[in-house]
Amino acid sequence: MKGFKEKLLTGTLAFTMVLTSAAVQFNTTEVKADTAGSDYKLVWSDEFNGTALNTDNWTYDLGNGGSNAGWGNNEKEYYTNRTDNVYVSDGTLKITALEQKFNRYNYTSGRIKTAGKQTFKYGRMEARIKLPSLKGVWPAFWMLGVDQKGWPWCGEIDILEAWNTDNFAQGAFHWNTGGEDNSYSPNYIARQLNARYTAYNWYDKTQWHIYAVEWNDKKINYFVDDTLYFSVDVTSADKKDEASKYYYFLLNVAVGGNLPGTTPTYNTLPATMEVDYVRAYQKTSDQGGNTATWTEQGEVPVHTVTFKDENKVMSTFTCYDGETLEIPSVYAGENGFEGWYTSDNQKAINTMRVRGSIELTAKWSVPHKVEQDITDNNRDNNRDNNRDNNITTMPSVKKAVIKSAVKKKGKAVIKIKKIAKVSGYQLNVAQNVKFKKVKTINTKKTTVIVKKIKSNKKYYVRVRAYKVVNGTKVYGKWSKVRKVK
Repeated sequence: MKGFKEKLLTGTLAFTMVLTSAAVQFNTTEVKADTAGSDYKLVWSDEFNGTALNTDNWTYDLGNGGSNAGWGNNEKEYYTNRTDNVYVSDGTLKITALEQKFNRYNYTSGRIKTAGKQTFKYGRMEARIKLPSLKGVWPAFWMLGVDQKGWPWCGEIDILEAWNTDNFAQGAFHWNTGGEDNSYSPNYIARQLNARYTAYNWYDKTQWHIYAVEWNDKKINYFVDDTLYFSVDVTSADKKDEASKYYYFLLNVAVGGNLPGTTPTYNTLPATMEVDYVRAYQKTSDQGGNTATWTEQGEVPVHTVTFKDENKVMSTFTCYDGETLEIPSVYAGENGFEGWYTSDNQKAINTMRVRGSIELTAKWSVPHKVEQDITDNNRDNNRDNNRDNNITTMPSVKKAVIKSAVKKKGKAVIKIKKIAKVSGYQLNVAQNVKFKKVKTINTKKTTVIVKKIKSNKKYYVRVRAYKVVNGTKVYGKWSKVRKVK
């Protein structure tokens, strides 16, 4: 985004920003990130805003591992699907380990997974979690690869592990480097790279933190609260296969096992891991994919980013919580522009992860003139004036109009009124009138066919036209929303 010298038109910044919605397939097949940008966009989440675990997203592991007793780790608990151990309330998921007799075991707990429901290859995977601190307890947020051979051939990405009362978070990657095909043979060879997050004195695992990995075909980076603390190179021949599989999420609280090396002291349980959300973000440039489907399990918070120049609001954008917004240098090299600054006088870098609503203000070292609104009637005069001020204006784009939107045999046929001298059209299709989760189509055609439309579902459409100027898309206003009939 660097090097753009385009200025302002009718109160809108003339640059490409990260779009705010993920494009969603409607037949519960696949969710893909919007193609308009390159940074992370939300493709799936569970916000745990319901009253029960969403079984469209999760299933349970039960027991103590069957023939692989202790789940391969000498764990002492029996996992159940009871609400004593796994439940959703007050906007969070709770997984609780209890000291109680159950099926000949002394402890019960919960372990849930998205296997067969939601799987992902590459992207940013994160959860906001509050951990227990108790001897003999081992909570984790992790991923396993989809592979019929099992572990370790499937690969394992541990986004978060912690145990006992130690105040740290561990991230790890497991892979196979040879051995027999029986994954639990004593002859299999597994390898592990891991590191612990203890970077700051203020880290307290019993408080809320965001645990994440950013994963592509080159590396896996590990974060706590957006602070990078560990990186694994996955380009070597032994790691490449395990790192390039589709993976699913797991959340669990183990009791005892190899890592804690002990069991809880008598009468000290329960211990609860609390999860605010689990989210998956992806880049179009990662060439990854997923099988995730959106299920209406609460709404992801949406934040507003406002760009101002001398107290004039030039543009406002919305982003899902945790998405990446590109910060362009639209004034680069022009008359003392120093960059965009936050309200606490911090300079915004090229990209920022949006965790709340924010105002960014243009800062100048020399006086300047804020561009006024430009209309079709006065554009020529303003262009001459702006040339004297070394400002390049952008053309206006007419508001688009939808002529018709009709369902036909599992398809939607959308007809757009043609606008002269535009580069193309951007179409949004959604199952809700607020377009919170949308399928985005970019096209040069005025007749658009949207496949996989369900006859028993409501659909809404909107469209806007755009022009490409110096490599930048300049959008017109959205059309009126039409219901697909």
